Amino acid sequence: MYEQRRHRGGGASASVRWDAERACLVLAGEFDIDSVPVAGEALSAVPATVREVVVDVRAVGFADCALLGLLVAARGTRSLTLGGPLPVALERLLAATGTRGLFPVVRAAAPAEYAAVHPPLPLRGQRVPAASYVPPAR
Repeated sequence: MYEQRRHRGGGASASVRWDAERACLVLAGEFDIDSVPVAGEALSAVPATVREVVVDVRAVGFADCALLGLLVAARGTRSLTLGGPLPVALERLLAATGTRGLFPVVRAAAPAEYAAVHPPLPLRGQRVPAASYVPPAR
């Protein structure tokens, strides 16, 4: 099984892909109380059977407690890892709230690796083999 969903709104975007075991949620833009539902919708699209989620946060320009609340809540139901390096705004938020230790951080895939892990969307009706996100070694 392989699926992708994209969500946009309020200066933020979220794209999520998953297979039977893992999901990769890519966040970009500014996440505050008005735009964090974009990330929440993308995350809630992932079936509950997918237990491991990597959240690529490299393109997050701003994050406040709304995004942090979403990430903390998601930790309660799944294994959640941040793909970095962490942007300065998110690093400061995690440090200021004492939550940095809650989230393991892995190096997110470089552009060539990302293209291999996240192939283009298939054309309507085209079948695609299952893809799996393999996070870099910790």
